[in-house]
Amino acid sequence: MQNIHEDSTILSSDDMLESVVGIDPLNSILPTEPPLEPYEGMEFASIEETRIYYIRYAKNTSFSFRMGRVIKSRTNGMIIGREFLCSKEGFQAKKYVKEESNSIIVHDETRVGCKAMLYLKKNGEIWIVLRFALSVLCTESGGVDNVRFSPQDVINYLTEKRQKKLENGDAQMMLSYFKSCQLKNPAFFYAFQMDAEGRLANCFWVDSRSKMAYKYFGDVVTFDLTHLTNKYKMPFVPFTGVNHHQQSILFGCALLWDETIESFFLLLSTWLEAISGISSKTIITDQDVAISNVVAKVFLKVNHHYYMWHIEKNVPEYLNRVYHEHGEFKNQFYKCIHQSTTVEEFDSDWEAMIDKYGLQDNQWLNKTFSIREKWIPAYVRHNFCAGMSTTQRSESMNKYFKDFLNSSTSLSQFVTQYEKALDARYNKEREKTFKTRNSKSLLRTLYPMEEETSKIYTRKMFRIFQDVNIALHDPPLIATKGRPQTLRMKSSLEMVRKGSSTCSYCMKKGHTKPKCPNLNQTR
Repeated sequence: MQNIHEDSTILSSDDMLESVVGIDPLNSILPTEPPLEPYEGMEFASIEETRIYYIRYAKNTSFSFRMGRVIKSRTNGMIIGREFLCSKEGFQAKKYVKEESNSIIVHDETRVGCKAMLYLKKNGEIWIVLRFALSVLCTESGGVDNVRFSPQDVINYLTEKRQKKLENGDAQMMLSYFKSCQLKNPAFFYAFQMDAEGRLANCFWVDSRSKMAYKYFGDVVTFDLTHLTNKYKMPFVPFTGVNHHQQSILFGCALLWDETIESFFLLLSTWLEAISGISSKTIITDQDVAISNVVAKVFLKVNHHYYMWHIEKNVPEYLNRVYHEHGEFKNQFYKCIHQSTTVEEFDSDWEAMIDKYGLQDNQWLNKTFSIREKWIPAYVRHNFCAGMSTTQRSESMNKYFKDFLNSSTSLSQFVTQYEKALDARYNKEREKTFKTRNSKSLLRTLYPMEEETSKIYTRKMFRIFQDVNIALHDPPLIATKGRPQTLRMKSSLEMVRKGSSTCSYCMKKGHTKPKCPNLNQTR
């Protein structure tokens, strides 16, 4: 990609750096008609249409399936997600083991933990495949290499399908909008890439407000390939950070035709150019190999971390059996990750956990442990992350954009709707800034430092400071039922005060002057 300022310079696919990686040409085995095999991004008009299709697909590949979870909206109770699972998914529950005549009858186990599945989510009036697992195909075919199509085949097919669907003039309208934005504000940055046939491939843009925000809050940046797409099914890639109100902010975004290393390399290189070559201190992504390789090439001195919640959410899937057999495993896994304060403590706790549950040969755990320097708190806590490695900040931003964008949005509509979403986001920031400047926080202690910081920090950051300040200075209040007085240690002053009182009138012990009997008799 190339920034467009004075000359409309356009890169073709031949201009890509071949030294990054070599990608095979379009696979000749891909059929001209839509393949029978499911793929991520595939659309259906209804669940019933999906079920009929999956029956045909399951029959063709010699396996059976069953309906899985039903995901409903918390707001209106409408069904928004559905799973199609292999009939061998999961494991047999213990309740199906019966005892008869002092003997145990164990029924034949048909579930072996197969992870083949199809997950759909409703987007408007259509259902989109968000995830498709190949466990059955890989097992029955003797490995991924023997499956009739590969992930690269799917990428190639989707790229060709998107190009065929691209409407005449839609891309040109988007580029015209970019040019008008740059005429209004020369700081507006945009770049796009064309393929060998002169068709739009990838585009990237960042406005002046995002560039200014990066100047102040660009220490930590996250970017994630999301399932939020337009009518051409182009992945939306936002560059996200966090501001002084703990709000998610945008540093730019892109629309990609494919998810190849070349596209990632051009994307990150272009973004680095847009931000004047000033690299962040920390970049947080998912554990995609292609993205990791590109980050290492483009940002030489950056701290590259992985989303902790991305990895943790996969634990029930890859450790299904140990979750089923050992109820305490979840807590031990959590403590090992989050409560280990040093590298040595984590390594020791991890090894003990692996030995206890016999997980030495678990490939996913071994791979996860090999990248521990990029996501385990004991390894990365010395790097500033602004609290973003443990939160789903990128996904919360995606949910925010869903109010403005959907699967039927054209390219020209996409960029204008993005602008509206950005305006709404900055309005929320202005509201927080106004509240900070025109209101006074309530103090919770008498420490002078608290009053001073209340004049400097935003309301959100000041509340965080208050919580830490109280935790450091004030011991926790613990309610007790009391204890026997004979067992309590008394101070010397208390011992003196507990002694017998002396009357100042008659000088006798055991009472005071107001209660003196001699004084009362004289009255």
